[in-house]
Amino acid sequence: MTRALLARYESHLGYVAVVLCLIVLFVLGNREPWQWHLAYDTRFNYAHIADYFQQQHNLSGLQNNERQPGEICLITALSFLRRFEKHGEAFMYGLMAVNALFVLLLAVLVQRTAGGRRLFWLSAILLALGPIVLYRLDLLVCLLLLSGLLLWQKNHTYAAMVALSLAATTKLFPFFVVPYFLILSSKKHGLKSAFLHAALFTVSAITLVGLFMLWADVSLDFIKSSLEFHKNKPIHVESLWGSLITLYQRIRSGHYPTGAAGWGIFGIDGDFLVGPMWFYDYFWLVLLSAYYLLLVLRTKRESEFNFAVVMSIIILSLSFLKTICPQYLLWFALLFPFLAQAKKQNRTQHVSIGSIILVIGVVTQYIYPIRYSNLLEVFYKTGGMPELFMTLFARNLLLLVLLCFTLSYSRKQTSERPGRKNYF
Repeated sequence: MTRALLARYESHLGYVAVVLCLIVLFVLGNREPWQWHLAYDTRFNYAHIADYFQQQHNLSGLQNNERQPGEICLITALSFLRRFEKHGEAFMYGLMAVNALFVLLLAVLVQRTAGGRRLFWLSAILLALGPIVLYRLDLLVCLLLLSGLLLWQKNHTYAAMVALSLAATTKLFPFFVVPYFLILSSKKHGLKSAFLHAALFTVSAITLVGLFMLWADVSLDFIKSSLEFHKNKPIHVESLWGSLITLYQRIRSGHYPTGAAGWGIFGIDGDFLVGPMWFYDYFWLVLLSAYYLLLVLRTKRESEFNFAVVMSIIILSLSFLKTICPQYLLWFALLFPFLAQAKKQNRTQHVSIGSIILVIGVVTQYIYPIRYSNLLEVFYKTGGMPELFMTLFARNLLLLVLLCFTLSYSRKQTSERPGRKNYF
């Protein structure tokens, strides 16, 4: 009786869990040690763009920009809030409110696509990642990406390409997954279909960028400079490469390397770099290309869309990028509630993937923002508190473990079209 009652009201209880999760995130996000680090981007970086737009009514002349068009559109949409305060609170709370709305929209997508039980997974993932989900711009791109994935799943493939172009002009990482859809299209309908989908994506992305340039009164150099900004960043101390270099230097010299701030992040000092920078810039692309080659060689029966493959692509890319910020974990973590469990024997592996994501989220939140000042100011300056580095290194190794699980899971899933009965 109790189980039947819970099943009947699971969606209602799931929505309650999401709302309670948002309340907890809001409360924590306004307390130390969370707020000091989390609010920095909103009070300074985002607010700088908002102030410039309010004063100039365009973005011509804006310097040191690393944001993509979609992100900038969201910031400028909230820029009017800067008129009402001096210290960034109104703008900050406005962004938090918009992100809370994005979470509720995401919850609706989860409930309608995967069922009410998955709302509990969504709530747990958001809590594990912490208040940063309300302070950054990544929920927008995650919603756009998910819209594209769900449209493709429903065979609205051309609309999916338009949604993916919106996502890719908001942040760059959706570009990583576009070749997967071209492979699927080619396997099911031939090379001509893949070419048409690629052309639609390209034209849509170019059109969106062009419209943004006209609206913001900026040139193509503005877009190029934002890409160069990312390319110039040092090796992030939070990345797997940062951990490996730190460990290598400790073994080699007996001392931990120092860090240095630059290009918006805190990275490994260039004097401790092992090998040329281009290796760290492009090695992830070699691995991703190899995985795509594997997907091309797979059999015809594996030509159906698979959420686990998209998760694998994103985790593979993130694991070997030279920069990985805590909010980037949202890119793959928010896909998990949509991951179909097509066979009962896959239940254990399915739960394992979700559990690893939760552990990664909690450990990451502990490092950033809770102990981030200690990591930068103590460990990467004096070598003290090495346990913080080991915790971060363990997180990066867990990303590789998660990658292995998702790669294995994507192979085990059947190609039947996901429906509500396929979800745990």
